[in-house]
Amino acid sequence: MKAVNKAAVCNVLKAYPKAKTKGFTGETRDFLLTIVKDPFNDPEVLSSERRKYLLDLFEEIFPPKIIPDLFEIDSENNIVRLFEIEDTHPLTNEKLEILFGWWSALDFHNVNLELYVTDRYGFNIRKIDLAALCFDQMFDLPPNSEITKQKAKELGIEFDPPPPKPKAR
Repeated sequence: MKAVNKAAVCNVLKAYPKAKTKGFTGETRDFLLTIVKDPFNDPEVLSSERRKYLLDLFEEIFPPKIIPDLFEIDSENNIVRLFEIEDTHPLTNEKLEILFGWWSALDFHNVNLELYVTDRYGFNIRKIDLAALCFDQMFDLPPNSEITKQKAKELGIEFDPPPPKPKAR
C-alpha cells in the first residue's frame, strides 16, 4: 500500500474506528445471511438447504463486484458502509452502476448501503446519496423534483438531507 493511501486509511479509521480494509466479501456475506430471514420458516436457525439457497442468491443478487478501500458493517443499524479513496481508486460509472444495483437490492431487505468518498489524505470524507443518484439514474429525475419526492415517498425511500449551506462572510 502506498504511503498516501495509508494516510487516507489512517484518517478514515480515526473517524470510523470499526472500518476494515480486508475481509469485505466474507463478512458482508455472513452479515446478509443473518439479515435475510427465511420467509418460509420461522426458526432463526437456517437449514443447510436454505443457507445454500441464500448463498446462491447472494452470489447472483448481492455480488460485491468491487472491493472498497475500507468497509464497515453496522449490524445494530443494518448498515453496510463503503469507503473509497478517490485519488487512488476513483469511482467510475461502472462502479457506481454496480453500487446502484446493490443499494436497491439491499434496500429491499431493509439494509442500508452507504458510500463515502475521501480525498487522497482522508481528510474530506463525504457521503454520496445513493438513493438520489439511483433515482436520477433509473428515472432520470433530479432528487429535488416533486415527482421524485412523491415516488420516493411511495417506495418508502428517504434521501440524505442536503448539505448545509455555506455561511456568508
